Amino acid sequence: MYIFPLLLMTVFVTIVIVFTLGRQRRFKYESMITSQMYYADMAGKYIQQQHLFPDSLELLSNLANIFPSYINLGIWTKNGELIFDSEIDTKKSKICYKDLPEIYEAIVKGSSSCIRNSNMMNEKYAYYAQNHGDYIIRTAIPYDSRIKHMLRPDIFYTGMMVLIFFLFTFIFSVYHFRFRVAIEKLKRFLDSYMQNKKFPQNITFIDSELNEIKGMFVNICNKLENNEKQMANNTNNIAHELRTPVTSIRGLLETLVEYKDISTDKKNEFMERAYNQAIRLSEIIQDVILLSKTTDASHCITLERVNIYDLIIEMLEDAEEIIKRRNATIDLKVKEDTVIKGSRTLLYSIFRNLLSNALKYAGENTTISIARYKEDEKFYYFTFYDNGEGVENKYIGYIFDRFYRIHEGRSRGKGGSGLGLTIVRDAINFHHGEIKANNRPEGGLAFLFTIRKE
Repeated sequence: MYIFPLLLMTVFVTIVIVFTLGRQRRFKYESMITSQMYYADMAGKYIQQQHLFPDSLELLSNLANIFPSYINLGIWTKNGELIFDSEIDTKKSKICYKDLPEIYEAIVKGSSSCIRNSNMMNEKYAYYAQNHGDYIIRTAIPYDSRIKHMLRPDIFYTGMMVLIFFLFTFIFSVYHFRFRVAIEKLKRFLDSYMQNKKFPQNITFIDSELNEIKGMFVNICNKLENNEKQMANNTNNIAHELRTPVTSIRGLLETLVEYKDISTDKKNEFMERAYNQAIRLSEIIQDVILLSKTTDASHCITLERVNIYDLIIEMLEDAEEIIKRRNATIDLKVKEDTVIKGSRTLLYSIFRNLLSNALKYAGENTTISIARYKEDEKFYYFTFYDNGEGVENKYIGYIFDRFYRIHEGRSRGKGGSGLGLTIVRDAINFHHGEIKANNRPEGGLAFLFTIRKE
């Protein structure tokens, strides 16, 4: 599984080592040539200062004697004739410059260097030639064990590179093995969940990152399971809530169809009851749609600047008839400059559902207070309370749940979908606020909530 990356790494490291050793050898060779260039420059300056060319070159022997013993010094004319050599008799030499690549290249290019066998000494030399116009100065160093040792790559460096490579390979193998084992465990972990819908407890991970991935996956799956269960419960609840008015409407209409001789008063009573059930059915459907829009399609909701005072006045006008019927008193303490950037529909549903809840369950002849009691840089703070019957403390924590009713029969008799306070909570959450409920010492139920300004 990991042979290919290991092989690729081996090839890469080999290329790096070969390239580095080549550069190192080239650097040492250039250092040797630089030293020969130094001696050639010294000879050129000496010839120029002493005016030795072309008739007094034998005096170069004095300079050659102070050079290191392994340096051979030679002077060639631009025509390729050897006119001075510190080791051989120039009169006996009949070497043509065309046979010497370093002399030819120095005439053409200005300087040249090479390592080759000497035509006369039958030994290998390192040559450097330098063009000085009328003559060519050449230095030669025997390519013996000393030079070979100098040009040899650094064994310590090579050994360290190889050691580092094997150490890195070992570390890579260990971590790759651990990673492969961890991935296989993660695969078994996921396969077990996909097959059994349960998380195996006997699989643990050493790496903290994989443990985090495992934890994230478990949390996601748990949330999905909870969402599935919640969706199933909501579907069942919605079906149950819809079944009641539909069954009532069907029963009432069937009675009217089958019994033609029923009295007019009874017909009117049945028609009114069917009409009320149809209204309740419509309310349930509207509330379900609004709730689904809040939770599942919040990104599609249009935001605008809404004056909360005007919105509440509009809501109270819409509910004027039921407010009079319940003989309720409204105490409004919201400033006219209260403006929120949000969804007008959802903001309206907050106050409308709180009002409907108070009118249904607080009793008659109650006072309902709506106030904005505080604000800061980001939020408005509201309170909505009545002085009615209130709710037993043991039920306070459940009143925002979907379809929750404290007294099932009593609540159904008063109508509603059972989603009103759930819509209030989700609408406030949509506007980045929070809501809580508590019983007032003076009596009645109070809601404290915040709504973000922007």
